[in-house]
Amino acid sequence: MIKQISRFFQSILILIGLQSCGEITTTKNFQNGQKNLVVFSDYGSKTDTIIENVNEHQIKTAMNKIDWKNYHMVYIEKNIGEMIGVLGLTEDDGITPAGLTSTWDENGKMLVMKNEPKTIEELTNILISYLNDDTELKSKYE
Repeated sequence: MIKQISRFFQSILILIGLQSCGEITTTKNFQNGQKNLVVFSDYGSKTDTIIENVNEHQIKTAMNKIDWKNYHMVYIEKNIGEMIGVLGLTEDDGITPAGLTSTWDENGKMLVMKNEPKTIEELTNILISYLNDDTELKSKYE
């Protein structure tokens, strides 16, 4: 339980840092309901990938390229202020304990997944579900 709370608060702090940092590049183009993928590494200080109008294959490819032994955050943005993120790492790096989580951000409100994902495949499936507008997905957050 302590690790869950720790990752939750670390996620919040990182998200706040991302939102207040003017140097982080994210997408701004949301024409025709497109969804855009952004990959951050080094605790959010580095933008690694931006894919506008992302598709399922691109999500899988991007997720497979990530070294999850290091802390990463992957977001799909649907609109300014509306996104889902998967984040974490698979091994303790001395800063953050190993663990994965997912957050749902909508209109300034952040929800966290009730049951933490255990695998990178689960993280990938969360992003794909969001991409495909899975109506059941949001019920997994609190």
